[in-house]
Amino acid sequence: MKRRSPATGIQVNDIAGNERVGLAILDDGSTVVGMDDERGQERAHLYYIPKKGAGMLLYGDDEKENISLSIPRREQSGIPKIEMTDQAGELVAVIPAQK
Repeated sequence: MKRRSPATGIQVNDIAGNERVGLAILDDGSTVVGMDDERGQERAHLYYIPKKGAGMLLYGDDEKENISLSIPRREQSGIPKIEMTDQAGELVAVIPAQK
């Protein structure tokens, strides 16, 4: 996968050699931890991106179904937010509610 910045990391594989957990530290200051299920599908993603802030993504059986938590950096406008999408990828909930 092409990354936005060169990275150094650790990959933890299962007994079959499939990646299950990855940790990356990018040259732009970002840090990322990803966890995959037994089929190699990403299920959880925890990140810190200097220009964006911190966040977490949790995926259902389909990547369209997810929950995301984002916390912008103090100097950015915005507040922490949780968004949930259904299996069709449609936004079903936002906390705090959009005005």
